[in-house]
Amino acid sequence: MRKSNRVLLTALAAVSLLAAGGQLTATAGGTTDPNTGYPINSYTDATGRIRVTVYSRTSEVGHVIRDHKVTPQDVDEVAVGGGATASNQGYGSLLTASQLFGNFAGWQASSKDHLQGSPHRLTTYVIGMKIAGMSAAELRGNLKLQEDPSGVMSHPEAEAPSPGTESWVLLGGGFRADYHGAGNMATASFPATNHSWKSRSKDHIASDPANLYSWGVYLRKHLRVGQVLQDIPRPTGSAFTGQPSATANVPDGYVMTGGGAEVKWQGEGNLLWQLEPTANGSRGFRSSAKDHLHNSAATLEAYVVGIRMA
Repeated sequence: MRKSNRVLLTALAAVSLLAAGGQLTATAGGTTDPNTGYPINSYTDATGRIRVTVYSRTSEVGHVIRDHKVTPQDVDEVAVGGGATASNQGYGSLLTASQLFGNFAGWQASSKDHLQGSPHRLTTYVIGMKIAGMSAAELRGNLKLQEDPSGVMSHPEAEAPSPGTESWVLLGGGFRADYHGAGNMATASFPATNHSWKSRSKDHIASDPANLYSWGVYLRKHLRVGQVLQDIPRPTGSAFTGQPSATANVPDGYVMTGGGAEVKWQGEGNLLWQLEPTANGSRGFRSSAKDHLHNSAATLEAYVVGIRMA
């Protein structure tokens, strides 16, 4: 995308957000990071002490897009969640990774077309968070990333465990399918419980066993500035269709820190192409999947994770 078009999209996003009642704040510290995203949403919890801002960044066109990164604009924000949107146009393109990178520096995602060429752009999203009274360094020191690898298999599944259910709250999670052939694509990335994050993927038509990594992102429950409350609403279900889609929203007064989906597929399979934080003042997470090359209807359950200060 040309730079002039990106500037126009940024301005339009800001106008739409303000019109919808959202708030875009000036950054406390600028950044020259080439992966810096554009703000599409920003809001606080009921206490006004936790603020999250969602940023997006879109790749150039490609068949396979690996590790496309996005970082927050504000250096006082810490990356705690994110997502990615590939494409359901033409044959479509599918997600193979959506995960944190660095020391809670940003979010990265990967996507690919599969067996049939379908060039696409990948938009990656990051959720930047800051808490009043805490520096970015202090906040990072109270975050933890838990990992679980599946082992190599055709339909891998992994579940990142809590570092301690009494001391830590789950903020969200991510995944990465480490494939080396035709591809192994995501079918689930969601909170299996209030304390653990589960991910699944599968090869599709062409055999390609892979190792799947699932990550859970955790925040210390009792901070120096107060106690953190978590809410994971019941998932929102989709219709039974070849392209299931649903949006889950956090309750009033909470900020969204993560989201995901579980595809209830059968037959050939149905694969995720969208895991996207919503924009323009809404507090939700939209998830979408699709069948690929063969008809294979499914349902999908969309999840969202929210927190607030007590």
